Amino acid sequence: MRYLMALSIGIFSVAWWPRLPESAIGIGFILLLSLAWFFIFRFSPKVGWVGLCLCLCLGICWALLSAAWQLQHQLPASLDKRDFVVTGTINGLVDTNDRRSRFRFAVDSALLLSDPSESVPLRSLLLSWYSFPSVGTKLISGDRWTLIVRLRQPRGLRNPGAFDYQSWLQQQSYSATGYIRQANTARRLQSSKQSIHHYRSQIRQAINGSSLSHLGSAVVVALSIGDKQQISAYWDDLARLGIVHLLVISGLHIGLIATMGFFLGKLIGRLLLPLYRWFPLLVSTVARCSGPVLAIVAALLYSLLAGFSLPTQRALIAVVVVMFSKLISRHVQPFTCIAWALLLIAITQPLAILSAGFWLSFVAVGVLLWWFTP
Repeated sequence: MRYLMALSIGIFSVAWWPRLPESAIGIGFILLLSLAWFFIFRFSPKVGWVGLCLCLCLGICWALLSAAWQLQHQLPASLDKRDFVVTGTINGLVDTNDRRSRFRFAVDSALLLSDPSESVPLRSLLLSWYSFPSVGTKLISGDRWTLIVRLRQPRGLRNPGAFDYQSWLQQQSYSATGYIRQANTARRLQSSKQSIHHYRSQIRQAINGSSLSHLGSAVVVALSIGDKQQISAYWDDLARLGIVHLLVISGLHIGLIATMGFFLGKLIGRLLLPLYRWFPLLVSTVARCSGPVLAIVAALLYSLLAGFSLPTQRALIAVVVVMFSKLISRHVQPFTCIAWALLLIAITQPLAILSAGFWLSFVAVGVLLWWFTP
């Protein structure tokens, strides 16, 4: 477990570095580390603290590679506040009010408006459409568009104790932010497939079109597809009641859904026990695997329905670690499960340590396990 923790600490430590090294230095560091790892483990089976240092360095290397890959998709400073022609897909639910519509835009291509031969490798944008009502149509999740936008680098105010908007944009892997210009030139393109966000949008429309009250529909939408836009009007009242965390899909909800899937799978296995005489291998396999498999499937489907946000991804990884230990019929210590979940989250989300939800989740689970584990 200590090697897992050393890898995780190495990955997360890069989030606080004031400056990243050059790519050539990082590649050379990785090569030297690989050679040192090979020779030490080849000729010395007991490595002790040397192995921990190597794990720490290996984690740093992975974080540097992830940071370099993410910076490659950032808007260059030389192209800040320039106009681009972007083609892509609305990826996520559209946040609409009286002033503007804001949405996540997955970029297929981004060309400089003044020089269409220059392409920029952008990946995801946070766009606002202020003159959208004049277009005469609706923004629908999953639709493909060609838009003329003005982009700027992800940035925010650095007021002490205030919300770090720039850090949040980087955690969400946004390449740039911007707004639509020349709305009359926007073109909706034919989409060859429907995304999960399109179905989420349809579910939201169906709930809002039902006979529920405004507060009732806002709560159902928040709990079903993870859309917090409609409960923002009641946010202060919910905060005074202390139940905001119950209406924001996170690890608690993913864990409850996974638990329901686990016991449903166990029930299916018990119902098949009368067939054991004729199909012993099939029934025993289903009885052993149905619970963990259905728990993972239920958690995955609910995470997709909630938009696969970063908190749901972290909870899904934790569920997979626990259920996988049951699938391979191994007794794994609870803190070992936490260490594996921490490492997998560090590999997939190196900037997760900057999130307050990350600290709250792991500290709460760690305290509970420390208190209740014999």
